[in-house]
Amino acid sequence: MDAVTTCDINEASRLFTVHVIPLLKNSLCKDIVKAIQVILEDDNTIPEDTIIGKISGYEKKNIIISTNFNLADLLCNAFYYALTCVKNRDCKAETKAISKDFLQSLHEAANCIQLRVQEKTNPDSTLLPTLSADSLSPFVFDNKGVINGLPNKTTAQIYSVLIRNNKFDFQKLKEKLFETINSYVFSRVSIDAADTLAKSRTLGIKGMQRFLRIYKDDAEALLGEMLLYIFLEVALKAPKILSKIEIDEVTGIIKSKSECIHLLAPFNSGLPSHQLVCGASNICGNLHDAVDRAFSKIIDIEANSDKEYQFVSNTNYNQILSPDTTAFLVKLIVPEDDKSPTADMSFGVFLGYTIHVDAEGLNNDEYRTAAHNQLVADIEEMKTYVYDKIINAGLQGYSFYFYVVPFNDADNERRSIIEEIIAGG
Repeated sequence: MDAVTTCDINEASRLFTVHVIPLLKNSLCKDIVKAIQVILEDDNTIPEDTIIGKISGYEKKNIIISTNFNLADLLCNAFYYALTCVKNRDCKAETKAISKDFLQSLHEAANCIQLRVQEKTNPDSTLLPTLSADSLSPFVFDNKGVINGLPNKTTAQIYSVLIRNNKFDFQKLKEKLFETINSYVFSRVSIDAADTLAKSRTLGIKGMQRFLRIYKDDAEALLGEMLLYIFLEVALKAPKILSKIEIDEVTGIIKSKSECIHLLAPFNSGLPSHQLVCGASNICGNLHDAVDRAFSKIIDIEANSDKEYQFVSNTNYNQILSPDTTAFLVKLIVPEDDKSPTADMSFGVFLGYTIHVDAEGLNNDEYRTAAHNQLVADIEEMKTYVYDKIINAGLQGYSFYFYVVPFNDADNERRSIIEEIIAGG
């Protein structure tokens, strides 16, 4: 069971595409999807917001109403849920009821289903992650939710590090950020080229030198930019195209206003098309102020959207990505015709703020409970505020992915955490 719970769902879905989908009768694929919808709709024991699998977007309510699916993703997530959340011995009767006749009875209703099968692409032609899943291991609490009422997928998630003696303890996060430096400041090509111990050590030294230079140039923003990179890579599963330092080093007339650019594939999002995720971040004492400042950047990026696409398609990736990946990316950004896959723009946002919890008279366990309750209250209140910001800015045509982390003292810790990393603390 450990192998199932710790599996990479994206790799599992790819294996479904290669090994499972070819074994299914094409005439039954839509019927199978419709059967999953009917079974979920009839099962009152599963809450509507339950993720059927591991990927956000595969909530029960979304599966029931959707008509467009990546078949491998859906089946992989359904199998994951069945293996980890369902006791087969408790539903023997229900299992027997799922017969060939049951599938055939759904055939007409299944005609509305549209299926997408992930192409068996060369793995080198698509973007692979630059970070492992344990990059989020310093965060021991999270609350994930959707901002409802918007036409495009918009999520808001809040994460917390360990709380010790009524304070947020960032030690493990600092260690993880230190481990992340090379992946953040260097391209895949540069890291892959460090194929000997000597080259790896040299790369580590150069990585710290570049990191120090970034800190000197923009100490206030570096922590937010690094955390944004980690959350988009690991939580959203949108691999990096360019980090802030790589964007700043690209020469040419056309400039990007994004803090980073990542690629979110349908393989990971459950959405029908790729998304070019443009990043913005802010860390300050007040959460509303952080939202306001991030939205100022988002509005600038949106106004520059044509140039953002041109920036990505015109960038010389010879020292950043493999040739196959470069060709795939350029084809995606500049589709050959109306039938070719394309990429919508979306926004990934990291926000940091100072949490306010009345600790007077609370022991450590009571404080942890109060802090976690405050986190949930803060993110719920932020959802309403963000909804209004999106509507007022006329940005309903975009998806948003918000990641929020509380600090003891955000205005000071956004610098002190980086300073302690540099000092080896």
